[in-house]
Amino acid sequence: MVSTPVQQPSTRLDEPLSFNLPMESSVHEQQASMFAGCIRRLWKDKTDWFLAVNLTLFYFDKSGKRRWCGPDLFLVKGVESQDHNSWTIAPEEGTPPSWILELVSPSSKSRRKDKVDNKTLYQNLGVNEYFWFDIDVESSRRRLAGFRLVDGFYETIEPDERGYLWSEELGLFLGLQGRWLRLFTADGELVPTPIEAEEIAQQQSQQESDRAERERQGRLEAESRAAQLAARLQELGIDPDELG
Repeated sequence: MVSTPVQQPSTRLDEPLSFNLPMESSVHEQQASMFAGCIRRLWKDKTDWFLAVNLTLFYFDKSGKRRWCGPDLFLVKGVESQDHNSWTIAPEEGTPPSWILELVSPSSKSRRKDKVDNKTLYQNLGVNEYFWFDIDVESSRRRLAGFRLVDGFYETIEPDERGYLWSEELGLFLGLQGRWLRLFTADGELVPTPIEAEEIAQQQSQQESDRAERERQGRLEAESRAAQLAARLQELGIDPDELG
């Protein structure tokens, strides 16, 4: 199978710079990095998407005034893959994110903002899917919710028997594994992070190398036994080749 070369992204230098605040904790940073790494690895051969982590999203209110928000992760589909200083939903013709994930912080203000205010905002902006993941660092509690746009309004995405939520935009499940929010395929297989995928590849390579070495040793031992048997037969005055 011939692979298509991946285009190197260009940079939009004419865009306003992002000015989001840092994430609330190292747990939030690790979670965002893990999720983004999985998506980027899965979609590395595609050239029609843009994924941002903690990047400023500009939009315009009904009066035409430019506003901004800072989703933790957002995905825009159907656009040229290139780097961006920020993302702007231009009036009438702008492309909104297809998918947004917010990592909720412990403060009541953050919970209100992500679970209520941002849900309304992203619904009005036309974001097809919105997920929030509530990370309570102190108690280690984790809660996940998802919403899909139907006729202009968000409907709750119901979990399956495992508690996983299906994302049509990603074509993957979102679900908890231990303390982390992870991605799973439609068949329920865990999507590895780039580091995990590299470790798996190394393990498979080592297993293949070990298997090849076992086969080589097996052949050498068989050849050695055959040679010893032939020598013994010759000592007895028997030609091994005549034995058929």
